[in-house]
Amino acid sequence: MRVWIQKGDFQFELDKYAIEHTKTWKVMEDCFYRYLDSWKNRPIGEIKRSEVQQFINKLGKENGKTTANRTLELLRAVINKGRQWELVTGENPASGVTKFKLKSRDRFLHEDEIKRLLASIEEEGQNDITDFILMSLYTGARKNNVLSMRWPDIDLNNASWTIPDTKNDTSQTILLTEPELQILRRRLMHQKKESETGEPGTYVFPGPGSAGHRTDPKKGWNRILKRAELENVHLHDLRRTLGSNMAMTGASLSVIGNAFNHKDVSTTRKIYAHSAREAERIARERAHKRMFASDEPKSEGNVISLDEKRDKAVEF
Repeated sequence: MRVWIQKGDFQFELDKYAIEHTKTWKVMEDCFYRYLDSWKNRPIGEIKRSEVQQFINKLGKENGKTTANRTLELLRAVINKGRQWELVTGENPASGVTKFKLKSRDRFLHEDEIKRLLASIEEEGQNDITDFILMSLYTGARKNNVLSMRWPDIDLNNASWTIPDTKNDTSQTILLTEPELQILRRRLMHQKKESETGEPGTYVFPGPGSAGHRTDPKKGWNRILKRAELENVHLHDLRRTLGSNMAMTGASLSVIGNAFNHKDVSTTRKIYAHSAREAERIARERAHKRMFASDEPKSEGNVISLDEKRDKAVEF
């Protein structure tokens, strides 16, 4: 039996199941054709588990561990669905293959890094990528939600944005602040001016592709990071940065959880843990200033200069 995921068959099954049941079907499709396309006509019975393991190991070295793990999960899921529908018989060669161990990411921007990012954004000027980054940082919304933001879901009069369908399978309403409203008003005015009908399109960040909105801000994002001399920063880190600063300024666990639409409170607790460490550092710095900085004059006879060179070494 030929592999159920031949190009034509895969598209049929994608339309039949994945598009209706998963939010990431487009990502799955791209992953399949990018990394598994050369396997699409192979009989599943001829694919050995050791071969899949070697393939995943190589993919991890060349394209990253996360990509390798996601590709393995996709391959395993596709074949399992074929077995469930009795389109494939025998064992799943992707089962039992070892994935890479990944560390949970806890990166967020510190105060000096935020300043460098904002300076780079200012130098970039007003365009789609800078508006997108600022909206992401201001709202803390996920990348795909910001990219697919629709005018019908925005109420400028009541300063709110409703996301109809989030990653958690629930809707979410974000109350907008003035900086966010300024960006949206400017973009709305521009789109109305550029439109022949005087009305904006559907999306806040329209794009030329089939999705109708911008989908890949990687090029502009990397350009801004390079100018800001920032490394190891992902777009999702902007969300974590907002949450961390909310925690450090006194926001409660429930407030942050609601603001980020967290389904699992443990996710919110992680933000609190990161912020607590940063808050400890700030508190220690303030204590240092109080302990070691004083405006009171000291008698010269009692002052010990720590910078004074010693004639002989002092044993520690």
